[in-house]
Amino acid sequence: MAEVLKEDYELQCACGNRGSAPGERINMIRVRDKLDELEAAGDTAGAVRLLDYWLAEARSIGDQLGETLIENEFVGLLRKADQGVEAIRHGVTALKLIEEYGLKGTVTDGTTRINLATAYTAFGQPEKAMELFAEARIIYEARLCLGDGKLAGLYNNMGLCATALGRYDEGRKLFNKALEENGGLYSGKGMYAVTASNIIDTYWSK
Repeated sequence: MAEVLKEDYELQCACGNRGSAPGERINMIRVRDKLDELEAAGDTAGAVRLLDYWLAEARSIGDQLGETLIENEFVGLLRKADQGVEAIRHGVTALKLIEEYGLKGTVTDGTTRINLATAYTAFGQPEKAMELFAEARIIYEARLCLGDGKLAGLYNNMGLCATALGRYDEGRKLFNKALEENGGLYSGKGMYAVTASNIIDTYWSK
């Protein structure tokens, strides 16, 4: 899911809405709650319809950030549904919106690159993925505080991509950075377990 900070909402206000009232936006909390419910029920078709509805709504009120975030949600949903072509298509669209709406360099920009990169990794294009991860890393390390869980998530996903490329030592270093950033605060033992499993898999692959 795409993460947004207060600074990104302020940036969204600055870039203007197409004919809507200032600050008018879709309710992303509501969207995500319903999306989680549909995904938990295994209703991918219903989840797609939900996102289609809110994408149209965001466009109709000129909610540029909301439109970008919905495109991001499509990437994760379709990746998990094993619909690689569509997942990547939505990710590319989200990245274009980042440029168009003046969101470049924000945390939302970094998250968009991570989402698309994760899809590229999942569907056999790790070279493209690593380029996007590297760009996201620059943004995240500049914007986020040390110990932020989103950094741990980046390093984990980037480590998996490095492993897919056969860059095992780089992958191991990235997983270790994920452990350092996690600091036991973000997702606790669960996050540690996932990262530790990734490290073990990397050693076996090597």
